[in-house]
Amino acid sequence: LEFPTNAQLGQIRQSNDDRGPAGYTYLGQLLSHDVNKDKDTKFGQMHHANDIKSSVSPKLDLDTIYGFEDDCNTYLQRDVDPDSDLRFLFPFTAATSCQSSDEPCDIPRHRTGFPVYWPDDRNDNNWILNSITRVWMKLHNKLFMKFRAENPLASNLEIFKKAKIETQRMWQSVALNDILRNFVKGSVLDDVLAGDCKFYCEGTKAYDDKRTPVEFSTCLYRIFHSRIAAAYRMKAS
Repeated sequence: LEFPTNAQLGQIRQSNDDRGPAGYTYLGQLLSHDVNKDKDTKFGQMHHANDIKSSVSPKLDLDTIYGFEDDCNTYLQRDVDPDSDLRFLFPFTAATSCQSSDEPCDIPRHRTGFPVYWPDDRNDNNWILNSITRVWMKLHNKLFMKFRAENPLASNLEIFKKAKIETQRMWQSVALNDILRNFVKGSVLDDVLAGDCKFYCEGTKAYDDKRTPVEFSTCLYRIFHSRIAAAYRMKAS
């Protein structure tokens, strides 16, 4: 992505100069969706902060792609032969390919337009976020086939879990070493990563109950969603 110039789109009142690279706005939205989803609060209703639970794991585990419950994490397609590799792959088909390429240019969809497998509809509310999410689905597929070729005697479920873990680790590396490095002062981030968990730690009641601190969830959403510019120009590539 590139920000368009004023000459190309006319005078844009809001300056884009202080927003950083354009793609991080949407990459950051995938990150925020991955660690927090509030389905309970509604406008006009009062809720105590301690009663608000997140419906997703507070970990960087891509559950917005793999699913939010344990039974969704064991396979991706329920209507495929249990012994088939396809049961553990995101089902890209020719119907989702670009006209000029065999590469998928959309998430897998039914003829009705609804996604074939899509645990979090927030990732499908704009084309840019859809495209970024699709990259991680394709990465899972490639890793699954790579590990399958390397381990012909392993079960599909074993290969799936290995591909899933490797995809999650790569996502965590991107989040820590790329996204956060572009938004958090280096010395501050180094200090946080070098220290022990202090506030929202695994094993605490808030963490186990998926009660994401309001200050954290609100800040995480605003820092990325509020960075959307007035317009974008897509690169030809």
